[in-house]
Amino acid sequence: MFDSISSYYKLRFQVWLVVMCAVVLIFSAYTTYVETRYLVFAKTVSATLVGVEEVRSTSRRSNEVTLRVKYTFSEPDGTKRNEADRMSSDWTAPSAGVVDVQYIPGKKEWSRIAGNDRLWLTLPFIICSTIVIVFLVRFYREFQEHERRKATR
Repeated sequence: MFDSISSYYKLRFQVWLVVMCAVVLIFSAYTTYVETRYLVFAKTVSATLVGVEEVRSTSRRSNEVTLRVKYTFSEPDGTKRNEADRMSSDWTAPSAGVVDVQYIPGKKEWSRIAGNDRLWLTLPFIICSTIVIVFLVRFYREFQEHERRKATR
């Protein structure tokens, strides 16, 4: 009796874990996509700082302050781009007024200050992908075993 209750809760926990991993997987997949694009296609160029302003996030939970760093640079084909990136409030602007920027050529709004990557956000994608794959393989093996048992009856 207790064995069936235990297996029910174990199965319920496993299903909950797979669903939660799938949700995290979906949200972290976009971050992984962005970081992969920067890794493969990004170019680095020196940009001129236009301005730095504080941005306050007013929510019920926190009163976070970040910096909106505006900069301008030209692509090698001569296209001038005016873009911005968000940095933490402890970031200090270089005194020369020039900052290195990573950008995707030809894509507006696809630039960031060099070093402002979010590679650590790809870790949940890797972990959740692994968990989902392991559970799918286990499910497939159990299904195949079930089909073999059904065929021998």
